[in-house]
Formats: sequence, C-alpha cells, structure tokens
Amino acid sequence: KLCHTILQKQTIPQLKCATPKLNSVINTATGVKITWNKVNGADSYTVYRKVGKGNWIAIKGNITSTSFTDTGAVSGTTYQYTVKARNEAGFSAYNTKGLTIKYLNDPVLKTITSTKAGVNLKWNKVNGAEGYVIYRKTSNGKFAKIATVSGVSKLTYTDKKAKKGVTYTYKIKAFSGNTFSAQSNIKSIKDKY
Repeated sequence: KLCHTILQKQTIPQLKCATPKLNSVINTATGVKITWNKVNGADSYTVYRKVGKGNWIAIKGNITSTSFTDTGAVSGTTYQYTVKARNEAGFSAYNTKGLTIKYLNDPVLKTITSTKAGVNLKWNKVNGAEGYVIYRKTSNGKFAKIATVSGVSKLTYTDKKAKKGVTYTYKIKAFSGNTFSAQSNIKSIKDKY
C-alpha cells in the first residue's frame, strides 16, 4: 500500500517594510548628506525633501545604500528630509517630521597674506551664513578654533597672534545658528613679521 503526500502551495503576502530610522543630516562640500538605518526586507529606499510648508517631493529613488547626498541643495535654503523603504509589497511609512538643516556652501579661502599687523585671511561670501569660524594649526599641531567672525559682510580676519618665522595653516567654516558648513580649502603661510 502506497502512501501519497499532497503538498498544497499557499501564497503568503509579503509585508511592507518598517519605517526607516533617520540618523543624521549634515552639510558636505557637495550637498546635504542624509543617513538612515538599514531596514530588514527592504529592496531600496526613496529620499523625500520639502521646503517650508510645502509638500514632500521624491528627489531620489531606488537607492540601495543607507545614505544619500542631495547635490541640488541651494546655499541659504532650509530643507527637511525623510526616507521611505520599499519592497515588493510597496512603500513603508515615513517619518513625517524628518530631519531639518539649512544648507551652507563651504567657504573658499581666497588669500592669506603676512602683514605687519598679522596674517590676513580673505574668503568668499556664503549665502545664508551668519558668520565664519577660523581654525589654525602649526606644522605638527591639530586645528583649533582661534576666532569667530560674525556678520554676513565680514569676509576678512587678521590673526594678530601669529609669530614671525612660524608656518601656520588655516581653514574656515561658515555657520548659521548651530549649523556649520563643510570646511573650506586649506592654505599655509610662513609669517614674515
């Protein structure tokens, strides 16, 4: 007597993904970078952006990593970002508050000059900035903040504590409130005076 086993197939619907947990949003030299946690079962992610009280707009889909840089961000504009995960069942929910940041371009340190008054730095204006932070280091040291220059039109600073014969390296960041840009280019000079 033969026993026969009948296997019955049953399709189980795939569940939608969990809502991605947003980690950080920072200014970089190329745009606003947003990061989030990996979601189990997700095939890809879509990043959404909005300005002010506007609607969420998808700016990039089919992302397979857990970060994205918005290279279309405009300096001086405040953005909100959020993310949806996706699999065959569709899109996940999303964080309705998102993460907010004011994008600031990184400054360009144009010139540094050794003068009798000290080492003079000049840089370009960054749209949306409220001021700039100056960092300095010597050849074997680490960068340390030496000054904060407030005011949108103040685009120069003289390091009066520079000493004759010492080589200094400088960089700058723009800021608005507690938000900072990426760092500027770096320039070095040997103080002559």
